[in-house]
Amino acid sequence: TRCPYFFETSMPCNKREPGSGCGALEGANAKHAIFGWSKSCVATHPSDMCVALAALEATVSVQAPDGSERTIDFTDFHRLPGSSPEKDNTLEPGELITAIDLPKPQFTEHYHYLKIRERSSYAFALISVAAGLKIRGGIITDAGLAMGGVAHKPWKLTNAEAYLIGKKPSTTHFEEAARLALEDAQTLAHNEYKVPMGTKAIVRALEQAYAKKA
Repeated sequence: TRCPYFFETSMPCNKREPGSGCGALEGANAKHAIFGWSKSCVATHPSDMCVALAALEATVSVQAPDGSERTIDFTDFHRLPGSSPEKDNTLEPGELITAIDLPKPQFTEHYHYLKIRERSSYAFALISVAAGLKIRGGIITDAGLAMGGVAHKPWKLTNAEAYLIGKKPSTTHFEEAARLALEDAQTLAHNEYKVPMGTKAIVRALEQAYAKKA
């Protein structure tokens, strides 16, 4: 996860020093989370690749020191902060990632990754959206949606995905999916803009995915 308060050692940060507090909770939090945050941490996950992997429903294979193996759904790999934000993922001590597997491709024709930054030279997104659509006979039969820059982990938009299945691809349906995706957002003092920005970003990503032909 990424937060300037982690790097500023004069400020409290539960991720850097558990129990010290979260400086961003009541501080400058314009770039912080609107989903899944707790009073212990409001930082966001910075990756682009992980957002796409969440949309594609990847899995993570891990091996323990005793040689035993297990598989973790990608959406369960990263943790929400809860009361222990110093823990970024669900790996057990000594476990090693051995593979990341993708299911059979479903979104081979209609897909898009949208990344909104303050400046194009910046590495990290204020909001990002990974969108994939499977369309057969003019109807959406499968959808993959995830957002970045909004939570402690890549944020899978399961309610929006479920809404889109069985619908015709249209701006009206994309707007309703976006509304559903953001309806549970909990903003902080300075990041209310992420709700309208995120709503429009989802619609734009879906429109771009629908318009694209591989």
